[in-house]
Amino acid sequence: MKRNKFLVSVVSLALCGAMVLSGCSSKKSDSKKGGKKNAKVEEDSKGKVDMFEALEKFSPDMQYDDVEKMIGFAGTCTHPKEDGKFSHESYEWELTSDTSVQATFYIDEEGKFVSSSMTADFYSKLIRDDDVDFSDLDKFEKKAKSDEGITYEECCKIFGAEGVLKEVSDTSKKYEWAAEDGGWMDVTFNSRGIASFYNGMT
Repeated sequence: MKRNKFLVSVVSLALCGAMVLSGCSSKKSDSKKGGKKNAKVEEDSKGKVDMFEALEKFSPDMQYDDVEKMIGFAGTCTHPKEDGKFSHESYEWELTSDTSVQATFYIDEEGKFVSSSMTADFYSKLIRDDDVDFSDLDKFEKKAKSDEGITYEECCKIFGAEGVLKEVSDTSKKYEWAAEDGGWMDVTFNSRGIASFYNGMT
């Protein structure tokens, strides 16, 4: 099949929800090069967990102390909270020279914790998987733009492999697929497990 060579336009779909996450759970990849099989990320991690484990174990009800305990050392504050209004504070944990995670903690006007989110920062080359195939990208886009939308499981079937969990919040999860030729795709799924946003280059 002819492989698509273009920048996928960033698309915001209409089905974003604010419900508690369901479905679309993280799954371990069978790839020898990506996901949980990446020995360099696992062996070089400065924490008690590597980047992949941190995302899998993270929950949006975790506060700073919970995340620090899970990772095993203090994070670096990148955004301090502001008193007297709905705000957030963010911390970063550098786990290897090529990977880190950032956690953001949301706080209401009274200073009470509301929820948290976590994002992984890594080069796509770390998760490249020779099973990932973007030759059916037209099928993905058609399904994503349809009224019913597209689920994580359907994306896995079209792309030929499971995605790598990249971001978790109380309303969404983001996964990335990376092919051996350098192509990549990020897809965010809302609380109903339907893709609400995607971008990438294939």
